Amino acid sequence: MNQLNFQVGIKILYQLISVNPQTGKETPLTGKFGNTILTSGRNEMAKQDWFTAVQVGTDNTVPVAGHTALLGFKAGTSTIEEDQSGAQGITPYYGWRRKRFRFAVGTTDAILSEIAIGWSAASGSNIATRALIVDTDGNPTTVTPLVDEILDAVIEIRYYPPLGNSTGTVVFDGVTYDYIIKACQVTSPNAWGIHCGDKIQVFGNFVTDWASYNDDLGTLEQTPSGVVINADTAEGYTSAYSENSYQIAFGKFIGPGGWNQLTGKLLRSVRCCTTGGYYQVQFDSQSSPGNGIPKIDSKNINIQCILGWTEQIIP
Repeated sequence: MNQLNFQVGIKILYQLISVNPQTGKETPLTGKFGNTILTSGRNEMAKQDWFTAVQVGTDNTVPVAGHTALLGFKAGTSTIEEDQSGAQGITPYYGWRRKRFRFAVGTTDAILSEIAIGWSAASGSNIATRALIVDTDGNPTTVTPLVDEILDAVIEIRYYPPLGNSTGTVVFDGVTYDYIIKACQVTSPNAWGIHCGDKIQVFGNFVTDWASYNDDLGTLEQTPSGVVINADTAEGYTSAYSENSYQIAFGKFIGPGGWNQLTGKLLRSVRCCTTGGYYQVQFDSQSSPGNGIPKIDSKNINIQCILGWTEQIIP
């Protein structure tokens, strides 16, 4: 099957901070702690933006993937004070997006022990993750915000690119090509950070982002090398999501006028863009090793891809 397979790891970190509304003084109530991505949340990631609200509650039941809601809902908010994104410049590479959510004064007046993010501030099956609040040693604990202070929840989502290569074969126009896949531009916030928590799908300006090259793959920090040909305006596509698959099928159809390499040059590599990161693919003809795909006016190419996502356990 002519499908290229990509994978991204997802990790979410939380921190709770109390803010005095008169003085602005901030008091950290917790360190940063992790989460459990719920089964329903993993499905929802391909259906809509899932990083738009945060909820807190009072139940201390250990989270499991089958949970669909906070078990002791107290309050929720979609008020965002800050929204920042970036990418780590050294290994372990990851893109990140950090939002600071704010609860109204008095709405969290309770002994809080659980927290979640999702796509609604309302109680119910609207969450992608659930976590117990823990202390700096990782042990479950509680926090009790003062009734006259603001509670802020600082949430950071990280997308981890694959650090190794994956390989396989595809057939174009009756010719079999070996391929090598690796992540690209892993230190770029635009490639790996800015879309953390958005609906996972094909992405990019198809005149400038998706592109073909006539030379080999670059490093994880780079794009492929060589002459760039990206004068194709046709949009990419994302197929309907299949429940519990935790992956999407997407791609781009390049018609006669697109990605035509210069005389004597072959389409050697491609950059593929999604909201789950940027990837690069190199093609190598089995019948003519070292050569890519002869893309000219008389040729169409349908680049078909699969992007899967899973919870990043380490680092």
